[in-house]
Amino acid sequence: MLIGIGRNAEHFALTTVPDEIGMLMATDPECFFQTLHCLGSPAIPVGFAAAGPERVAVLIEQAWPRRASKAQLAARD
Repeated sequence: MLIGIGRNAEHFALTTVPDEIGMLMATDPECFFQTLHCLGSPAIPVGFAAAGPERVAVLIEQAWPRRASKAQLAARD
């Protein structure tokens, strides 16, 4: 999963690396938070209302290569 639907219509989940989760929550706690459902997984909930489109786009760009196949990566280059 790269991006998933949240447990409600107010957020979505974004795949990241575990080391980034704490940093995201510390730098923008209104946007990035943790739920019991995502605890221990490489996903972090992102609030739609607080998510800046530019920041989310960067996070998606960073996450995509971690989830893409070798063929997808090669096709992108």
